[in-house]
Amino acid sequence: MQLINTLAELLRFNAGYLSKSLENIPDASYFVKPEKRGNPLIWLLGHVVVNRGEILEIIGGNPAIGTLADLFARGTKPGGLVVANGHDPNVAKVIRRVGAERQVVTFGLDEQSDYSARNVKRHHGLYHFDVFQDDDRLGATAIALPGRHNVLNGLAVVATAVCIGIEPPKVLDALKHFTGVERRLMLKGQFDGITVLDDYAHHPTEIRASLKAIRERYRPKRLWCVYQAHQYSRTRFFLDELANSFDRADKTIVPEIYFVRDAEQSRREVNAEILTDRMRAAGADAEHVPTFESICDRLEQELRAGDLLVTMGAGDVWKVADEYIQRLGRNR
Repeated sequence: MQLINTLAELLRFNAGYLSKSLENIPDASYFVKPEKRGNPLIWLLGHVVVNRGEILEIIGGNPAIGTLADLFARGTKPGGLVVANGHDPNVAKVIRRVGAERQVVTFGLDEQSDYSARNVKRHHGLYHFDVFQDDDRLGATAIALPGRHNVLNGLAVVATAVCIGIEPPKVLDALKHFTGVERRLMLKGQFDGITVLDDYAHHPTEIRASLKAIRERYRPKRLWCVYQAHQYSRTRFFLDELANSFDRADKTIVPEIYFVRDAEQSRREVNAEILTDRMRAAGADAEHVPTFESICDRLEQELRAGDLLVTMGAGDVWKVADEYIQRLGRNR
């Protein structure tokens, strides 16, 4: 969804390119049944991960990585465009099966990709780089979002925009002005020296990338993370990977798991206490605090100037950030 919103904002910035078709783009980080996804003209493929038990069930129990992405990539209209991450080995498996009737372009940090970032440098936690199309330098740009993964997101947007006819200088300039979307490393505010962020990361890969990006951008004295796991079935499926995802946080607080589309059997097999125990066993300083109110009480007592708080997860954990900010305002 970050890629979609980045592209949509870029196209708005270049008036005349944004069409009605961009208003209802399915987010395929969630499963969208083939009959509901339509046949897109452009498909952006960032990563392929089999990460949800319910997806495996829907596609017939076949655990082959790439099966879901195949449904989308092959569903791209003939003559359409598939923009793919040249670094992801699972993406490579998918694009080999896309078919000659669709154009495939790749983006990445190496020269083997059709669109590449070179001379990548970090300045005050943000990335500046040159964009190349094959061996032709399109120009210099920057991404106003923390994290090296956002360099790849930016490249995907550049590749897509150039392929549909936007002039490279306009693309590169517009990219510098894109400041992000809600719930993606979203800065909620800074109060009495305490920085408060909110982030949608809930998959282990996303969590690790977000925590690394926060460290690079803000360099906090202490990084506090309130992580709400999303779905009992997904937590069970990713239990060990989740447990090993919080080494960059100084303190992680875990509320109850966000309940959605789960069977009672899943709730009996895993809970927030089990997740917290696994996190501690993996070396994280983690603590289970069941309710949002109790978490805010704890944050009021513990956080000091120079600290950073990030609420993280796909559920309603953002409410912790909002309530904590309100308390900070009342205590001034």
